Amino acid sequence: MEAKLLAKLARSAITTAPVAGRRMSGWRGRARTVGLWFLALTVAAASMTLAAGQVAKARARAQHRPLGELVDIGGYRLHLYCQGSGGPTVILEAGGGETLLDWALTQPEIAKQARVCAYDRAGLGWSDPSPRPRTAAVMAEELHTLLHRAGIEGPYVLVGHSLGGPIVRQFALAHPQDVAGMVLVDSSTEQQSARFPEAYRAAMAGMPRMLRLASLAADAGLLALFPGVVPQSTQLPPDAAATIQALAISSGKMLRATRAELMDAEADPTPRPATLGGMPLVVLRRDPNAVPVPSQIAPEVAQQFEVTWAQMQEELAALSPRGRVILAEGSGHGVMLDRPDLVIRAIRDVLAATM
Repeated sequence: MEAKLLAKLARSAITTAPVAGRRMSGWRGRARTVGLWFLALTVAAASMTLAAGQVAKARARAQHRPLGELVDIGGYRLHLYCQGSGGPTVILEAGGGETLLDWALTQPEIAKQARVCAYDRAGLGWSDPSPRPRTAAVMAEELHTLLHRAGIEGPYVLVGHSLGGPIVRQFALAHPQDVAGMVLVDSSTEQQSARFPEAYRAAMAGMPRMLRLASLAADAGLLALFPGVVPQSTQLPPDAAATIQALAISSGKMLRATRAELMDAEADPTPRPATLGGMPLVVLRRDPNAVPVPSQIAPEVAQQFEVTWAQMQEELAALSPRGRVILAEGSGHGVMLDRPDLVIRAIRDVLAATM
């Protein structure tokens, strides 16, 4: 639509340029003519760029098809991918803006001994956007509906990374009989931003605006024309890394969903569960010495943030008398990428404890 409109404007400018030139005399008329021709060329170039961007977007989508099945959960579909057999079934819940492919180093290993399912939350990966708020309680209920409609019965071992942590905790709160154990991978905490240093919150305040601009660029096809703007992960298998990049550049959908999750999580009033009962619980927390300090944050602010983050991980482990914290040495926030061995071991330990 944008390309057709720009092409029409270009034709109009080219048609009127000579006429304008004849009606004016001297240097003003010539300047007017040159200006109109320049406008026509600019509009034509923009039109061709947008058209090329749409072609690039379509090509990226066509080359990367869904791995699993799309399950209707009430007017919109979520993408679910399961491997292996045996129970309890392991459910992998990714972090904010992530897809099921972020578990590419974990899922095949767990599938060797149990059924393990990963999925894309609404708007991410191959899943449709959701009309509902992106709060932890809503997303937990969407997960429950997805598993029910896909015929995947509990009990489950829930694994949540970052934003996925509050989601799996809300799932356990609403359906305690379905949850046998839990692994929290450098998990976020409900209402966590209120505990972060003010300078840290201020430095991160521009993220929603950046995501909005990036989503507009993706919709226009600009990211598809310049895919290097969204670099591929060097830690994931090449095919998984290329697919994540293609999904991000071929539509603004993922970036809009990421922005919605970020903003709704900040405003989410859902309280943290007071207890997770007596379930086996492993909390993996990142190594503060392995976390790069963003350039816009002072080192002392980053250090204060890491102290607060470590305290919150200890509090999460205290939700169960069988909870324990493991420091993921050498790992940043993405423990399933930096230290997949620890994530795999923690899941196996919890599976063994449920037998």
